[in-house]
Amino acid sequence: MALLNKLLCFALVFVIFGELVTPSCYEDWSRCTPGTQFLTGILWKDCNSRCKELGRRGGRCVDSPSKSCPGVLKNNKQCQCY
Repeated sequence: MALLNKLLCFALVFVIFGELVTPSCYEDWSRCTPGTQFLTGILWKDCNSRCKELGRRGGRCVDSPSKSCPGVLKNNKQCQCY
């Protein structure tokens, strides 16, 4: 139950933070972004698993500098399927 409460609190903070960030920042976000990667496997699948779910052989995180939101999304990475 404590874990559920923590996840709900984090989700609320995440949504509020999302409202404060420029909407175009969402275009640069991915499951590989260092700032949100710790939730991979909890709230969303990792890159490789998601790509397989989409019918691809796999996927990996690659550097992808933020074009829309460089001040917020530092060291941005993007999931690319192969």
